[in-house]
Amino acid sequence: MNNSSQDHIILPTAIVLVRDVSGGYRLGRALLDSCSQVNFITDELSQTLMLPRRKHNIEIQGIVKSSTNIKYTTSTNIKSQVTGFELPLTLCITSHIAYQPEPEIDTSSWDIPSNIVLADNQFYKSKKIDLLLGTESFFSLLSVGQIKLGDSLPILQITLLGWVVSGRYRASSNTLNTKCLLACEESIDSRLEKLWQIEEVTSKADMWTREQHSCEKLYNNTVTRSPNGRIVVKLPFKDDPACLGESYTTALRRFSAQERRLLRSPNLRTQYVEFMDEYERLGHMQVALSPNLNQPHYYIPHHCVLKPGSTTTKLRVVFDAFCQTTTQTSFNDIQMVGPIIQSELVVLLLQFRLHRFALTAEIVKMYRQVLVSEEHRMFQYILWRSSPNQEIQTFQLNTVTYGMVAKWHSNHKRFRGEHSVKDLISIPQ
Repeated sequence: MNNSSQDHIILPTAIVLVRDVSGGYRLGRALLDSCSQVNFITDELSQTLMLPRRKHNIEIQGIVKSSTNIKYTTSTNIKSQVTGFELPLTLCITSHIAYQPEPEIDTSSWDIPSNIVLADNQFYKSKKIDLLLGTESFFSLLSVGQIKLGDSLPILQITLLGWVVSGRYRASSNTLNTKCLLACEESIDSRLEKLWQIEEVTSKADMWTREQHSCEKLYNNTVTRSPNGRIVVKLPFKDDPACLGESYTTALRRFSAQERRLLRSPNLRTQYVEFMDEYERLGHMQVALSPNLNQPHYYIPHHCVLKPGSTTTKLRVVFDAFCQTTTQTSFNDIQMVGPIIQSELVVLLLQFRLHRFALTAEIVKMYRQVLVSEEHRMFQYILWRSSPNQEIQTFQLNTVTYGMVAKWHSNHKRFRGEHSVKDLISIPQ
C-alpha cells in the first residue's frame, strides 16, 4: 500500500421521495444496505411526515451480539425522482442511522459522466441519513449497468433511483481521517447500577444545550412589543439564510397539485378558502408588494389536513417549512430549537389532584397572536389564490407559523412570566 494514501469505503445513498400522512411527498436521504433484513426510518423523519406508528417489539442484532430493541414500526411509500418507480415499505423506527462520509470527499478528479443522473448528487457530503433500505428493497431497485471510474475509485451502479456511487476509493493522506471502533459487553452489575441511578432523585443545574442557550439569549435581546401591544419575535437562525436555494418552483408545483385536489372536493375547497380568507382578513398574512427576490427568501408550500372528530375546525392548513430548496436545505434546517420549559406532563396531571375542581380553556389562534419581525417575513412567503380564475399571488405570513421548528421557542416562552396567558388573551386579533 502506498503510505501517502488511505483506503475508504463509500456506501450507496439516494435521495428519494417519501410519502407523508396527507399523501404528499418529501425528500429523504436513503442508505442502500444489502445486508439488513429490515428497513429503517429515523424518528425525526417519521414525526415530520406524521406517519402513524404501530407497537412492534423487535430485537435487532449486530456484530459481537450487540442488540437494539425497536419498539415501533410504520408504513409508507418511497418514490424515485428519476423513474417514478414507487415502492411500499414497512420500516422500523429508530433514533439514528449511523452512516455519513466524514470528512467531505474530494471528487474533483473523478471523471463522472455528465449525461447520467446520480441518485444522490451530494453523495460526497457529510449529511444525515433518513432511511435505510434493506435486502428486499435493495435488490428490487437494482438495474443492469455499471461504470468503473478507474483504479482506486468506486463504481457507479444503475438503479431505479438513479446511478449510485459505491465501493473502495483511495484518498490522499492530507485528508484527516480519525476512526474509533469499540465493542463493549455490559455486566449484570453495571446494568443494576444504571437502574439505581435512574431511580435516584437528582436535580441538575443546567440541562440546556448550547443551541438552547443561544435561543434563550436571542429571545431576551430581540423580543419586543408593537404599539398596539402585540408581541414581536425574530426568527432564530443558526445558519446564514443565504444557504437557501430556489424554492418558488417547488411551492408552485405543490400549490397547483393542491388546487387540483380541492377542485375535486367542493366542500373541502370551501373550508380551505374560508380559512385563508380569514387569515388575510385578520392581518395574519398580506400580499407581498414587489418581493425582493435578490435577497435570501423562502416560499413555504401549504396543504390541508382533515381533523376527524373535531368539534370546531374540521380542516387545518399545514405549512411545510421542512420542504427542501435546490441546495437540499430547508428553512427548518437553519433554525435553532429552543428548550421545552413547560412542566412535565406527569406534573401537570398530578396538579389536577390538588383541588376539587379544575378548569380548562383554549386560547383561540394562540400562535397567530405573535408577530414575526418585518425583516424576517420574506422567509414566510406563500403562493395563494382563492379561485383558478385569478392570478397566483405571493403573500407573506405576518405571524408565527405552524410548521416552523422555532414555533416552540417563540411561544412556550409566554408561560414563564415575561408574557402571561392574560397578555395573549388581551391582544387584539
